[in-house]
Amino acid sequence: MSTVLLIAAAVLIGFSLYKLFKKKSMIFFTAISDVLLYLAFSYMIGCIVLGFVPANRKPRFQDSRKLQLISVAGIALFSLAPVIELVVFLNNGQGVFSTFFRVLMDFRIGNGWVLTLLFLHFAGSDGFL
Repeated sequence: MSTVLLIAAAVLIGFSLYKLFKKKSMIFFTAISDVLLYLAFSYMIGCIVLGFVPANRKPRFQDSRKLQLISVAGIALFSLAPVIELVVFLNNGQGVFSTFFRVLMDFRIGNGWVLTLLFLHFAGSDGFL
């Protein structure tokens, strides 16, 4: 259920950003989202690596479950930016949602975003996150 809410929130936020940015500043939007995506990935990888370090050798670091979940949601949301950029590029009067689902099903970037969501869902349900 939480994955469905995450997908719905990401799509709604993505389309509100679509209305905001349109075609003019999509490059700036994608660059900022890439930076934030890399930050979210680096925080998650750091938490995973520090999980393998013994407690007596670990640096003093306040790790919170809430921040890990926020970074997972950030990964799902910020990896949506190239998909939105492609939707903006391909949308020529068609419906936005039909173009979005066409990008998800027919283009590799859309397939990659769907696989990212599936991975985050299964990793979260198995207790990895």
